[in-house]
Amino acid sequence: MYNTLYVVNATGVVTGEYRKTHLFSPSGENRWFRRGVSAGVVPTDAGAVGPLICYDLRFPELSRKYFLDGAGVLCVSSQWPSVRRAHWRILTVARAVESQAYVVAANAVGPSGPFRYAGDSVIVSPDGERLASVGEEEGMALATIDPAVVLETRRRIPCLADRNTRAYRKTRRPA
Repeated sequence: MYNTLYVVNATGVVTGEYRKTHLFSPSGENRWFRRGVSAGVVPTDAGAVGPLICYDLRFPELSRKYFLDGAGVLCVSSQWPSVRRAHWRILTVARAVESQAYVVAANAVGPSGPFRYAGDSVIVSPDGERLASVGEEEGMALATIDPAVVLETRRRIPCLADRNTRAYRKTRRPA
């Protein structure tokens, strides 16, 4: 069994799926689900979308993969607890800025068993601006997703061209 996010187009057709790759072991998620082993962008009318599920937000390398694969939108489905609301707010903005992409992040609200979920669903621009958000109540956040803004952000600050991948190679440590 997998924790799976489906991408559905405006006519209700499933156009892609993503199986969560990072399982949250503190809650025992790894005992109930299998980990996904691949992640790819999904083409949509809003451009290429990189799907993430909850804990995946803590792994910048997944968002970086989507950035390298051309995603202009990162879409996050989550059950992020209230006790870590500050992390949610920081990480949604960080993923937008480092990926130079929109982040559309939906989070559960209210109590469920011993947990309370933070809500605070948000849409963040590629520059890190919170364009729309919903507080701790159920609701809907709406904002314009403009692929031209992604391209302009990436033109102004050319992170992709300026990467120095040689510096990331694993080096041997002296004995």
